[in-house]
Amino acid sequence: MKLEADLKARFTRELKAQRPTWLSLLQSTAGAPDRAIVGDGHTSWLEFKHATPSFRSPGIQERLCQRLATTGRCWYVIWAESALGADRRTLIVSPAQVRLLPQRASGLKSVKDLVIYESCLGYDMPWLVTTFARLHMTSHITF
Repeated sequence: MKLEADLKARFTRELKAQRPTWLSLLQSTAGAPDRAIVGDGHTSWLEFKHATPSFRSPGIQERLCQRLATTGRCWYVIWAESALGADRRTLIVSPAQVRLLPQRASGLKSVKDLVIYESCLGYDMPWLVTTFARLHMTSHITF
């Protein structure tokens, strides 16, 4: 969990550097995505996950993220790596994809079955913010 918190903090710092007028709001409602990003007349919702290579995903959160994606802009950002910490990738995924993943008996979901919308090697925050900003500024995308 500590690495996910560090990655979210790095994302927020990079967002402030690239888009200083945009707001990053933390959410406290049960099941809500981690952040609402507001800027240039748009609002986007982001749910962050750290997958090693699997992650937990509460059903209430999946349903809310999918509803937000249907009515506006919502994405999952998944920082994925192997169980040994190798093969790091940053993934941007539709909430519908996460919801369709089968949940294993352990309660975890695996990234290997995801259809990825955008991705890069490593945990590249400049790439992530630039790519997210492009998605944020596009017309509504239906998944």
